[in-house]
Amino acid sequence: MNKLLTGNKVFINLVTTVLVFLIGFLINFLLAPFVVKYLGVEANGFLQLANTFVSYLGIISIAVNSMSSRFITFSLEKKNYVEAGEYYSSTFLGNLIIIAVITVPIVLGILNIDRFISVPASSVEAVEWLFLLMYVSYLISIITPNWNIAFFATNKIYLQTVGNMLSAISRALVIILMFAMMKPSVWYVGVAAVVASFVAQAWQYACKTREPNINQLLVKWSYVKWERLKILLTSGIWNSINQLGVMLISGLDLLLADIYISGEIMGMVAIAQTIPNFLISFQSSVTYTFAPQMTILYSNGKIAELVHELKQAGRILIVIIGIPFAAIILFGAEFYRLWLPSQDSGVLQEITILYTVGYSLLAGIMPLWNIFAIVNKTKPNAYSVLISGGLSLLVTVLALRYTNMGIVAIAMIGSIFNILRNVIFTLPFSAKYLSVKWYTFFPLIGYTAFSFFLEFLIGKGLLLLIDVNSWMKLGAIIIVFSLLSFVMIALTILNHQEREIIINFINPRR
Repeated sequence: MNKLLTGNKVFINLVTTVLVFLIGFLINFLLAPFVVKYLGVEANGFLQLANTFVSYLGIISIAVNSMSSRFITFSLEKKNYVEAGEYYSSTFLGNLIIIAVITVPIVLGILNIDRFISVPASSVEAVEWLFLLMYVSYLISIITPNWNIAFFATNKIYLQTVGNMLSAISRALVIILMFAMMKPSVWYVGVAAVVASFVAQAWQYACKTREPNINQLLVKWSYVKWERLKILLTSGIWNSINQLGVMLISGLDLLLADIYISGEIMGMVAIAQTIPNFLISFQSSVTYTFAPQMTILYSNGKIAELVHELKQAGRILIVIIGIPFAAIILFGAEFYRLWLPSQDSGVLQEITILYTVGYSLLAGIMPLWNIFAIVNKTKPNAYSVLISGGLSLLVTVLALRYTNMGIVAIAMIGSIFNILRNVIFTLPFSAKYLSVKWYTFFPLIGYTAFSFFLEFLIGKGLLLLIDVNSWMKLGAIIIVFSLLSFVMIALTILNHQEREIIINFINPRR
């Protein structure tokens, strides 16, 4: 059995990642209808915009933090603990500098938020508190040292996901208690985010203290080296630029809807993005679980083994990621009709399909996204994302100004540019940086497209046979769809070993 994907840390990482995803999904599944019912669809838009605001801030801190784990892990693998300590301490200083630079302008901007987005006069104070609290939760996440290195360097991402699970549960409890005991308001979600950040950081610190090699990493001012911080920034800045490009592709959609259409439409876009965003977050978490072991393989020069694992991981993700994406595309209208009966399920499904189809067709190549950080080639990747993101934003704005496409333009154009970038850049260049033939990973996109075709046929066939008018029927049809899709993909794409991996993933006790 393959050592990367079964019976070891990566396998446990995957299982715990799924559990965290399910908890987070359940929170939003229950919260969104409540907010729409008692506060209106526009309020739900502000909640999603606040979460997006935190992701904007993350673009800044990524410059320092995104490559920190890589360099610290490399140093630990070489048993160079002084060098690891220098990267660790320098990362902490970098985060303090970021906080010092951005806090005043961020707070001033939040206190004048109604000048930047359309906020009803009755909601201005609540929205300001929501954004302020979300900023506090962000500060908590970066003002502490890089304790989560304990998860990456030891390839125990499952412990990080356990922490994420505890954080998500605490967030849910705070939201439930505040909405149950007080008059509903959007800023309660900000309080929950602050509590969740505290829980996550406490867990990270507790786990760090249990790893002897990692616990010796302490913030020491004598270890702060500007040259180490420069190395981190030189590589990490390109990850920030990469995330800026991602933001240009899809992260400004709520703002564009608010500016060019209306606050109500922004709320509808926020609803339609809820499930796709969770699936994208799930995809990112699952893809990240492979990164530590792949980093270790690369650091030890095992390129052939790394290429093999990338291909196998791609085929595995066609099942783990591809099937959920296909399910929301196929059964989204039925889901929205049951979930939010007061909203237009047809429009919501149309937006969801446009957001989701690109990721559904890219499921098999997602493990390749780790390669650019692993081989420290973040600059070319950042350029590709920034260029595609800039073009996507430009075309979207032009479409909103000079056509009647409306929300279709917001949802569709980003997906098109995302697919083009991955086919033109990610597939050939990830092979190039591993010194293998440029077409090495192209079969993965073929496998993904073929599996989506099978899933489409299965889903449409089931919808012809079953009238989905209840949650029970929706649950049943999704289960049957998932099982049939797995069987067909397993017989046509996966080998025996990969089938065993998925079966063990579904039933660990087997």
